Amino acid sequence: MDLMMNILTSLISQAAVLVALMSFIGLIAQKAPFERVMTGTLKTFLGFLVMSQGGTIITGMLNPLNEIMMEAFHIQGVIPVNEAISAIAAEQFGTQMALIAFFGLILNMILARITRFKYIFLSGHHTIFMGALTSVMLSALGLEPVVVVVIGTIIVGVLSVITPAISMPFMRKVTGGDTIAMGHWATTSYVVAGFAGKLLGGDPETTSTEKLEFPKWMSFFREPVLLMGIGVFLVTVISCIFAGAPFVAKYAGDTNMVVWAFIQGFTFSAGVTVILTGVRMILAELVPAFKGITEKIVPDAIPALDCPTVFTFAPNAVLVGFFAYTIGQLIAFFIFLQLGMTVIVPTLLHSFFMGGTAAVFGNATGGKRGAFFGALIAGILNNILCSMLFPVFGSLGFSGTTFADTDFSIIGLLIYSIGKMFGLA
Repeated sequence: MDLMMNILTSLISQAAVLVALMSFIGLIAQKAPFERVMTGTLKTFLGFLVMSQGGTIITGMLNPLNEIMMEAFHIQGVIPVNEAISAIAAEQFGTQMALIAFFGLILNMILARITRFKYIFLSGHHTIFMGALTSVMLSALGLEPVVVVVIGTIIVGVLSVITPAISMPFMRKVTGGDTIAMGHWATTSYVVAGFAGKLLGGDPETTSTEKLEFPKWMSFFREPVLLMGIGVFLVTVISCIFAGAPFVAKYAGDTNMVVWAFIQGFTFSAGVTVILTGVRMILAELVPAFKGITEKIVPDAIPALDCPTVFTFAPNAVLVGFFAYTIGQLIAFFIFLQLGMTVIVPTLLHSFFMGGTAAVFGNATGGKRGAFFGALIAGILNNILCSMLFPVFGSLGFSGTTFADTDFSIIGLLIYSIGKMFGLA
């Protein structure tokens, strides 16, 4: 039993396996030739691995920078990391997590089949994270494990079709169609960013971030990945100067810190390039393969994919979002200090993924101003919600970290509030 649960957990938690399986099922349903099935399935799998490696490159580069920024500007507090809190939760609730994630996916398919919400949530790692959140929160209410799995399954299955549906009006503006949906549980942030862009931005047709004009001598800035590298280099070198050479040497070794900062900046760009390459591979294979699922299994099904899939539609907006989201996190940070709330440390990893996605949504509704204010407000909102959820997890024995994305915080706080309302443990 333990071996089966381990295999099940491993399969479900691997987004690459899950999405490749969807390509496989779709191509089989189309009765595609054997060689097409193998090519489509393996290239989808490879595309996700490529995208994941890009994320690994960026994570490896941003983690030291986060430490340097904490030293440079004396930032201390809680760092929200989905992977960390889920790993801690798995020690006690691993079986419930796996069962909730597995049956949640099954319920997602059933709901997509019988309702008008035709979305298949393919971000398997986020499904595991929500399984972790629900298993911890529901168990803390004193519910029996079977009841925890049943309620957790319902929550995950329903969210898997509802959250892509909520964000779909904005996704249509981003992608220009219904080929893909958003499968990432920071959807609240992205929807808020879309509304903020509409209210505070300009005409997305004429003021889009993708129409930014640069002087001829700055023509290289037309390359978003180069602009990202330069921007991150400046942030890194300023942080290094304030942190001091001795501290930076812990990460840079004997390399001059300015040279190291320059390399780090363009390592960031390299990671982005890898991510975009993987995304293009996934879309090229998954979207045609998904026709099999839409025709045979879930008519008109739409794949809900991880947030980097929108980066190719507005690369300049991703850079705007990176900086605006960071500013938003810093604003929230100082608000926490003044109010005596739990201090959430600004994390550049979230600035890139969540800030970049929020800016793409804001840009679609309000151009460059929409991109900036959408990501700024998303940064403030997310960190406030994380700060509200952390004391709940602290009271359950979890310390030092919490869930990172808005939807996790909202669901966690709702479960806690309902439990408190009914006088549960």
